[in-house]
Amino acid sequence: MGSVKKDGSCWYYVTELGTDPVTGTRKRKKQRGFKTKREAEVLKGTYFEPSYILFNDHLADWFKTKKNSINIQTAKTYESYLKNRILPKLGHFKLAHLTPKLLQGYVNDLIEDGLANSTIKKACNIIKTSLDFTVDMELLPSNPVKKIQLPQAKKAEITVCEINDVQTFLETAAHHRWYIAFHLAITTGMRRGEILVFAGKILIWKKESCMYGKP
Repeated sequence: MGSVKKDGSCWYYVTELGTDPVTGTRKRKKQRGFKTKREAEVLKGTYFEPSYILFNDHLADWFKTKKNSINIQTAKTYESYLKNRILPKLGHFKLAHLTPKLLQGYVNDLIEDGLANSTIKKACNIIKTSLDFTVDMELLPSNPVKKIQLPQAKKAEITVCEINDVQTFLETAAHHRWYIAFHLAITTGMRRGEILVFAGKILIWKKESCMYGKP
C-alpha cells in the first residue's frame, strides 16, 4: 500500500512498510525523482493503462453476465434504469473519463431534475455494481462511485385524518368498487399489495356466491 504524490516539479511515491514493533510508529519508504505521475505509478506497481472502452459498450457486456444471477423482474428493472436514467447521460463517456467529479455532476443533475432520492440511489447502485465488475476485469484501478455523495433521505410529512373525516369518506365510498380495499387500508394497516390481493379474493368470492345463489 502507499500513494503517489507531487513535490514541486517532481513526483514521488510512498510505500507503507507496516508498524515498528518496538516504537509503534509507521514505517514508510519514499522514492523520489520521477518526472511524471505515470512514471512513479509504473515503478510502484500501481499504474493502470486508461481504458477507452465506451461505458455504453461496457454496460452491455456487464449486463450479459449480471442477468444470469438475478431474477427476471430485477433484470427488467435494471434494463429500464439503463435505458432511461443511465445511458442517455453517461453512455457516450469512455471508462477512463468516469471520474468521481463527473459522476457527482450526474447525481446533481438528477437531483435538479426532481427525481426521488430512491430513484437516484437505485441508478447509482446499478452504476456502482457495473463498475465493480470493471475493477474485477482490471479495466479500472478503483470504483469512482465510492467517492460521490448521494442525497440524504427526507422523511415525508404524515397527515393524520380526523375520525369524522374517515367516517365521511367510508360512507361516501360505500358503493365504490374498491370500498373493501379502502376499508381494509384504514382499519387493518395492511400493505397495499396485501390489500389488493385480499380485496380481489373477496370480490371473486362475492361474485361466485351470487352466481351460485341464482335460481
